[in-house]
Amino acid sequence: MGFYLVSNGSSIPFRVRARSERSPATETEIVVDYRPTLPQLRIVTPADPADPLVEGKDEPKAELRAVLLWSGPRHPCRALLVVNGAPAGEPIALDARSESLAAAVPL
Repeated sequence: MGFYLVSNGSSIPFRVRARSERSPATETEIVVDYRPTLPQLRIVTPADPADPLVEGKDEPKAELRAVLLWSGPRHPCRALLVVNGAPAGEPIALDARSESLAAAVPL
């Protein structure tokens, strides 16, 4: 017997009932908090520290590009850019077929 979780990042309640020859049936609820493995990111750009941005010459933002490295089953997820501990912009939706992502990073 096996259980296969197909939910995407949610809590799934199960009702479980058991008894033995010497005890009455008991029922309880078990909640499985399903958190699938997220892909790792390999940052592709900016990659060259020898090509810095210059204040007053360049816009105060950089283009970030990354490759997604899936290690398990793929599933929809979201990526959120965090700069100095604070969210920068809205989450980027990624579907199970996503291979990469790109975002403008405010500096």
